[in-house]
Amino acid sequence: MAKIVVDQRVNANHTDGAIWKDTPLSVEDVLASPVIADPLHMLEIVMPCVGGAAVVVASAEVAARARNRPVWVKGFGEHVPFKTPTYAEDLLDTPIRKAADTAFGMTGLTRDQMDMVSIYDCYTITVLLSL
Repeated sequence: MAKIVVDQRVNANHTDGAIWKDTPLSVEDVLASPVIADPLHMLEIVMPCVGGAAVVVASAEVAARARNRPVWVKGFGEHVPFKTPTYAEDLLDTPIRKAADTAFGMTGLTRDQMDMVSIYDCYTITVLLSL
């Protein structure tokens, strides 16, 4: 799992404004950091920071006037079966699969037809469970 956080840092190293820009990290660094919750090391856990992201949703008419080519939302999904993961029947069966199934059902597309995915990466294990 240490390789995941190292790859995340590589991405940050190439992103202006990233908190960890120009601060490389190695697998050895990750594995040498203290274990916080076995098997997670300190450097595999989300760093406290303030940030944000936004998606601007507009009508087709407004999008036609935009400077950039729009992205069309064809589907979405959400699945919240419990308040916290401690109530999950199976910690390895995340709600993401069911949410994705809902979204794909709206689109008529399959996972194989996707060119990219954006996965919430608060912990290295979250990335693995989300895939």
